[in-house]
Amino acid sequence: MNKTLEQLGFYKYLDNESTLLYKLDRETNKYSITFDKQLKRYHVCWEMFIPKDSKTWSAQEFETEWLKYCASQGHWQSECIIDIDMNLHNAITNTCKELGWLDVK
Repeated sequence: MNKTLEQLGFYKYLDNESTLLYKLDRETNKYSITFDKQLKRYHVCWEMFIPKDSKTWSAQEFETEWLKYCASQGHWQSECIIDIDMNLHNAITNTCKELGWLDVK
C-alpha cells in the first residue's frame, strides 16, 4: 500500500496557487518537499543541525555578538541531494498525481 506524505509524518506547511510545501521536523533533522505548481516540479531538501565546534568558530570574526553566539551553539546545514526511499518516492508520486502532473491509467 502506498502511503501519503502525511502518513510518513510530513505536514502541509503551505498550499497556495503557486506552491505546495510539506515539512517534517525532527530534533536535529528537518525535511521539506516543495512542489512548484507553475513549473510542475518538486524539490526535496534536508537540513541537519551541526553542533558547535570551537575550533572552527572561535577564531573567526563576527559582525555582531549575536552571530558569534549563534555560531557557538551550532548551525543548520542544508543538503539538497538526499537518498529517497521507495515509501517517500511513492508518496511524492501520489502527490504529483493529485496535482494532475501525471497521467493516471
